[in-house]
Amino acid sequence: MKKKVPVPAVIIFILIVIAAMLTWFIPGGQYVDEKFRPVDSIPQTWQVFTAFYNGFVNQAGIIVFILCVGAAFWVINATRAIDTGIRSFLDQTARLESFPLLRRMGVNNLVIA
Repeated sequence: MKKKVPVPAVIIFILIVIAAMLTWFIPGGQYVDEKFRPVDSIPQTWQVFTAFYNGFVNQAGIIVFILCVGAAFWVINATRAIDTGIRSFLDQTARLESFPLLRRMGVNNLVIA
């Protein structure tokens, strides 16, 4: 039987649990002016279970922004707006080949420049 990769939420939860366990073993400290200064360690216990909720509440603005940008790209892709715009642009540049001077210079060269 093939092992499946866990969903991203499970991976993040495992990382949170590992980080919480490390708070019991690694001493607390902070860097001030490029020097390490020890501070009281605060081992984590039940805060692990509220980490997801607190993260969503504290960063709700960023989450909504990412969802809105994703939705906008989905709408643009579903309506084929970019494909239609490019096709319209190419059709208009093809009409420029009716002018002898532009045909001699090469319409594609003018469009690229």
